[in-house]
Amino acid sequence: MSLAGLMTYTVTILRRSTSTQDEYGDPVSTYTTAGTTPAWIEQTDTREELIGENRVLSDWLLILPVGTVLAPYDRILHDGKTFEVVGEPALAASPNAASRHVEAPLRIVEG
Repeated sequence: MSLAGLMTYTVTILRRSTSTQDEYGDPVSTYTTAGTTPAWIEQTDTREELIGENRVLSDWLLILPVGTVLAPYDRILHDGKTFEVVGEPALAASPNAASRHVEAPLRIVEG
C-alpha cells in the first residue's frame, strides 16, 4: 500500500535562510515559501514546562512524499499553526518496505 493515499493534508514549506544580522551582529533567520506538498501530520507528545510562566510544548511527526527537500530549522505551515523542523529529516520505509517517505520531527513555534 502506498502512503500517498494517506497524505490527506497539504502543508506549506518555508525554507530558512540567514541573510541579515541583528544589532548585536547575530544572524537573523528569514523564511521564504518553497512550495506546498501533500503530507500527513500528527501530534506525538505534549507536556507542560514551567519556565518563568506555564508553557505547553508539543511534538509532531510530519510525513512527506519521497523527494521532498526539507532541512532542519525549515518551517511548516498547517492548519493555522507554524511548526519548525527540530531534527534531521530522514528517508524512511513502511514496515513492509513497500513504500518510502520522508519523516521529520516538528515542534509548534506559533499558533
